[in-house]
Amino acid sequence: MPLLVTVGVAELTVAVLSGWLMVLVVRAPAVLRRAGVRQLKRIRQAHLDLVMMGVIQVAVGAAVQPMAGWIAALIAFGAIAQPLGFLPLALRPQLVRAPAFQVLAAVVFTATTVGWVALAVRVIT
Repeated sequence: MPLLVTVGVAELTVAVLSGWLMVLVVRAPAVLRRAGVRQLKRIRQAHLDLVMMGVIQVAVGAAVQPMAGWIAALIAFGAIAQPLGFLPLALRPQLVRAPAFQVLAAVVFTATTVGWVALAVRVIT
């Protein structure tokens, strides 16, 4: 099974599980607030991003074969790290200004960009 398909299905599974958090966001936000969640919108962001990134990985992983392992790894890394990066912000919104968080976000976005550009070059040429 291609790496992106495997990772994409796993990510979709996490997205489905995070749907239970969305139930709480909609039906019982006070439960999440008592648990320390300060920005409910970040849970929604993570959930939707997990769904979208998972679907994209499955589609691209199935459509583009063969794919260099390093390209698949960069895309998979970004597809997982970007959505999950919203969850710490749900608990501690001020992290968005923390230098370490900004560096991590830049590394993740750079890796994702390199992976997708490399894939585009491979597909187009």
